[in-house]
Amino acid sequence: MNGISSLDLYMITRLDYIIPVLIAMGIFCSIFCFSRVICDKKDEEEEVSCKKSATFSACLSIFFWTAVVLTPTTKEACAIIAIPKIINSEPLQDEAKEVYGIAKEWAKKMAEGAK
Repeated sequence: MNGISSLDLYMITRLDYIIPVLIAMGIFCSIFCFSRVICDKKDEEEEVSCKKSATFSACLSIFFWTAVVLTPTTKEACAIIAIPKIINSEPLQDEAKEVYGIAKEWAKKMAEGAK
């Protein structure tokens, strides 16, 4: 893949809006989980139902909080995509070799002049 498509660019710009939704879902699932853990259990069937829904909401909560942590912001996503493309470009590597060669020659001249 050589370039970034319009869809890629659109998805990158939407990342900052996805994170608050994931946080809200994580908070909602966490609250629901705790409410189901402490619910009044009138009979055994209701207790099993509370345990199942608490387990399910705990799993959803873990999923959403993990998604919050792993979802990059727009700036992070741009860096993730752009930096490798810039660093791995041939013209930049050629320029870096040239600058390194000039710096190495200068360091040798400075070392010879110091003797």
